[in-house]
Amino acid sequence: MFRSLDARAKPVATLRAFRAVDYSALLQVGGAMCLPRLYNAFHVIGVPLSAGYPIARSGDGHQWTGRLALGDVSLYPAGPGERIVWPEGAVCLYIHLTPAFVARHAGIAAKPDAVTIARHHRVHDPVVYDIGHALIALLTARGDRPVRRADALMSALAAHLARYYLLPSSPAVMLGCRPLADVLAEVRVGDTGAGMVPDLARSCGLTRAHFTRRFRLLTGASPHALSLGSRVERAKDLLAVRRRAIAEVAHDTGFSDQSHLSHVFRRLVGMTPAGFRAFHAQTLEALATRGSTNLQDHS
Repeated sequence: MFRSLDARAKPVATLRAFRAVDYSALLQVGGAMCLPRLYNAFHVIGVPLSAGYPIARSGDGHQWTGRLALGDVSLYPAGPGERIVWPEGAVCLYIHLTPAFVARHAGIAAKPDAVTIARHHRVHDPVVYDIGHALIALLTARGDRPVRRADALMSALAAHLARYYLLPSSPAVMLGCRPLADVLAEVRVGDTGAGMVPDLARSCGLTRAHFTRRFRLLTGASPHALSLGSRVERAKDLLAVRRRAIAEVAHDTGFSDQSHLSHVFRRLVGMTPAGFRAFHAQTLEALATRGSTNLQDHS
């Protein structure tokens, strides 16, 4: 999960902007933080929202360190996740698109796994950059968010990627006899009961010990940690975006009760569910009133 406290023990906001079957957008605003290699079942597009700041990425046998300037974007194809470090703070919108969504816009819906997108740690693309900022404008709009406009923007982004960045796909990363992406999808939506890992190991044709070691090597986390973190991310969405009652959120995300959710949430996020909801609202207000290009000192 995100390391959620900066050096001054202040919380880091991870705010879900939009969420749908084919896409989501995650706004990151806060102090120094680190994201382990937890996914990737999605193509990920990063759009900086402030002046250039250091970012370091590592995974799949490569490392990259640099600064993303305003106007730059980053493109990462679906596949093994990467470890990402923002040593001076994160101020960025990350857009997640399913490979099938991009493939449909490329006119090859029948074989979505046959294509991917090119990897770019840093590329100047004003179309992607402008779409990202249009999504931020929707996020900070008062009242109900215009979901249809968000869908139109995501479709435009997928069509742009399909036209300019499409590549033949490499063979799927396997975990035993199953594609890693399929296992990750199952872990994210599954419970964290005692039978989860043995069942997954059997489905991959591996022993429990071999499955756990291989899973951690590929993702940087245990199956339990990834499942728990995914449930907390869903809780964030229900708390801050849909504004559900905390007890209802606990039930909907598979926690035993409100106290259990609060304990796990505080450990992973660095604040209580109620505190996160208030912090979410304050950060959106700051975005709306100060502008998305003046947030480097906001933490």
